[in-house]
Amino acid sequence: CLENAVDFHLSSSTVSVNNLDGAVRFLPSELRFARVGETANGKAFDLVVTTTDDNYVVPPSQNGLDGPVGRLSVNKGDSVTFTFAFEQSSNGKDVELDAFYVSILDVDALGDVSEMICSSDFQSFVLEGDDVQVLESTTTCDGLSAGASTSFLSTRDGFGCDDPSDPYRLETVDCEACYGIDRCSNS
Repeated sequence: CLENAVDFHLSSSTVSVNNLDGAVRFLPSELRFARVGETANGKAFDLVVTTTDDNYVVPPSQNGLDGPVGRLSVNKGDSVTFTFAFEQSSNGKDVELDAFYVSILDVDALGDVSEMICSSDFQSFVLEGDDVQVLESTTTCDGLSAGASTSFLSTRDGFGCDDPSDPYRLETVDCEACYGIDRCSNS
């Protein structure tokens, strides 16, 4: 366990801004999960997700909260860089946390398209199952800058009904459970 890890939970937050694609000009181009946690001195903070990718066009209904789970969607075939930051809920000033944990769920594939998560700034990771390949690199996630990064590439197809609905109750879902034995035995 990390010392001084700050707890934060999307399940206790609300989405105060859902404009990641910048379609609404008078709102910031961000997805803001308001009041996800409190710092050690009791100040509430938000999790703010942004992207500088001009090609990011996903309807707000595909991002935000899905019950207690946060959702970020990317169109098939697109590659998008997201930035995650913590800001004080009261004034938007940056918050630096000594340590925290984050869980990324439902990294899967569909046919010839595989999802991949890349990070260049973390201390350690834990994987459950064998459906994600770990790739170490000597460049940052942009593939251009010197540094280190780790990518997590899906190696198994997902199904429409396998998206987690509760981060505390994760289960393995197979094709038959989603579609029935007839459809799955023919694939």
